[in-house]
This record gives sequence, structure tokens and C-alpha cells, in this order.
Amino acid sequence: MRITRALALVTAAAWAGMAAWVGAVPSTARAVGAAVCSGSSCVTLSASESPSAGLVLLEYGVDVHGGTSSATLTVRASSGLDLDTASLTLDGTPLTSGVTTDADGLHVALPPSTTSSTHYLRITATPTATAAASEQVNGSVSFQGVDGGVPAVVSAHTLTVHPGIDLSLSQPRSIAPGRYESHVFPRGFVSDVEFGVDDDGMTDAPAGPTMTVHLTKGFELAPRGVHWNRIRITAPQLPCTRADQTWTCTMPKLAAGHHVYVYVFVHPLPTTPVGTHGRITVSVPADSDTSDNAIFQNVRTGAVARLRTAVDVERAVVGQPTTVTVRATNHGPDPVAHRSLLLGFAAHGGVRLHIDRADGGRVIDPVRGTVQFGLPRLRPGRTRTWILTITPLAARRHVTVSVDQQFDRRSFDPGCRGIGTCGRASTDVAFHRHRSTSP
Repeated sequence: MRITRALALVTAAAWAGMAAWVGAVPSTARAVGAAVCSGSSCVTLSASESPSAGLVLLEYGVDVHGGTSSATLTVRASSGLDLDTASLTLDGTPLTSGVTTDADGLHVALPPSTTSSTHYLRITATPTATAAASEQVNGSVSFQGVDGGVPAVVSAHTLTVHPGIDLSLSQPRSIAPGRYESHVFPRGFVSDVEFGVDDDGMTDAPAGPTMTVHLTKGFELAPRGVHWNRIRITAPQLPCTRADQTWTCTMPKLAAGHHVYVYVFVHPLPTTPVGTHGRITVSVPADSDTSDNAIFQNVRTGAVARLRTAVDVERAVVGQPTTVTVRATNHGPDPVAHRSLLLGFAAHGGVRLHIDRADGGRVIDPVRGTVQFGLPRLRPGRTRTWILTITPLAARRHVTVSVDQQFDRRSFDPGCRGIGTCGRASTDVAFHRHRSTSP
């Protein structure tokens, strides 16, 4: 469950299962999509609830085909809930008339409608001393079209509310450093899993209960541990104790209806082989709804390759071929896989040159000298060298020649912390004017 539950509209075909709550729909009432119609008028109904205050919201709408000559909205609650009539409002205005109660529920006489409109009814439900772990609330509208037609009933699905504590875990998402490939944690570096914790019940969860984090062997909880709250920078770290591969952490208070983000910082050991599959499992104590008290995130370890580049340029003279050398060395510990380099020239006023030889590189911009080199695989300790030949076409005093690693999600480099280019190597050269000598 989540903090707010939005409930779909019940069509005439689905209404049979709700007969015990609101009675049978007349056999001649028409269902159009999510609406039930009488004459040319159709009514829709949906419901939601906020567990922190036991607030029940019913929304009903009359479509453009017509209006209602009479309509009554009925709210029913199971025996463990009391409906507070003093809290009843329609479109934000307290209702002081047209409200009756009987054994069948609370009935609100709705004002006639002649145009398309949407209205909101709110009422608070409070648990009784004999409330069960789960209680129900249902709303329905019985109405007749302004132009006649058979009286019809439309209902929202039954809301299930939890008077007690109802902790739920949701939204697991892994976050590796440098926006690395999702669910792949580079070995030897800290990554984290983010998930949501909600109290979907009507009672505050006190401080003291524990959350458990279980990690597959080869993965450890990092010193940053488990952080509680929306902002990771300022979020408090939970106190945790360890037993083998399970960490038990004490949770602070969580108010009913509230949501927080929790971050589990995980450190795959440097000795864990690349491609090792692991699972991060988080659980909270069982409560009134045990279906959402545990979540897990599957991850695997990724390769780490520190690639360092260098670029050298011979003396460059306008109109004469010049050699450019690009080197890439893998400092390990793992092979480089599917990375690429981008060579470029930059100067004030632009650069004019011609690429005579690209040595297997892909020329992206022949005028500015932008070339991409593929590096499908390079083992640790090895160096790959590319030789280019360019011819400057215009003199420039200061030309920056740079080579960048293009971001790659398959082999992590600690020097690459974001999407784009990283690990830049550069050198400055001049494109000299050609001076001929007289014989």
C-alpha cells in the first residue's frame, strides 16, 4: 500500500460484487466507461484516503450530457470505524443540512446539477476501541437523470484502512557512483539503494522498532551505513549492529501517513569477482499488512578500469603534414570494455585543418579535427596508440589539442563522475605560418 490510495470507478458490470454494500444496480442502468448513466446523464465516483488523519475523500462528477434531478451520496464504514459527521464538508463547505444517518450508513442529499461539474466530499473516519487490523469504507451515489431515465447507482471500490501501524517499503532504486549502469555496483566503491518507507496506518510508528538489511556475501554495508530521510546529505545515520551478513538498524519515529526515503550504502569488496550477482534485502517488522514489509534489489559487481590518456603534436606548420599521437593506458585493475576517446582541436577564432590520416578513427568534424577512437577492450597494463596526420590550413598562436574519455557504463573509471566526457588530457601547440626561402 501507499500513503494515498486512489480507487477506480465501478462499472455496472463490476457492481455485482459490491451488492452487499450498496444494493443492486437496476438492470436497465447503463454503464459508459467508468461512469453509470440514467437518461442522458452520467455520474462517476472515486475515493481516496489519507491514513494519517483517517480522512476519506469522495469525488463525484456529472458529465456534459446532462444533470441530475436528484442524487444521494451514501458513505458506509465497517463496525470498527466511526464516521465523524461534524467533519463532513462538500467542496470545502461544512454540511449542516441534508445529512441523515441510519443502519445503512450516512446519507448526504446532493444539490441538483444541470451542467457538467465535479464535487468533493470529505469526512473523517476514526477507529473504535474494537477496531480490527483492517477496516473498510465505501461510498456510493444513487441518482436519476434530469431528463428522466431509470434510477442508477455508482460506487467507488471499498477502501481498506488500517487503524494501527502499517509500515510499507516501496520504490527500490540502485544508485551507483558517476551514474554508472543501473544495478551494477563497481567493486571496491560505495553505491547505494534508495527506497521509501511509509506508515499507511492511522497510528504513529514509535521509535525503537528495527529494520534489517541482509547482503549477499561479497557485499558489505559501507561505513556510511543506513541513512533515514529525504536528503542524503543531512539525513541521520541509523545505529546498526551486525551478525554475519545481516545488519539490524533501529528506526526513529514515523508519523502515520508520512513517507521518508532510506538509503543503504553498500560496498562490494575489491576482491569480489566482476559479474558476481548479489541481493540487498530490507525488511521491517510484520504488521497488519505483511505483503509490503520487505523489498529486495538485485545487483551485480562491475569492472573498474582507470584509463589514462596522453596526446602529443609535432611542430605544426600551415600547409605541411603534422603528426598527432594519442595514447591510452589502462591502469586496471580490470580490462577496459567498450570505451571510446574523442580527440578535438580548439582555438580562439576557430581551427581550420585537414585530416589526412585517422588511423582507424571515425572523423566526426573534418574542419575542426574532431575524431572518435573506439577502444573495445584493453587489458590492465597495456597501452593503445593511434597516429593521426593533419595539415593546418590557417595559422593560430594557441591551439588546444585534447583527448577525452567518453562516458561508458560498462567499465567504471573513478575519474569519470558524470555523463559526458572525462579524464581529459591536453596540450597546447601553435600552427605556424609557412615561410618559403629564396634560392
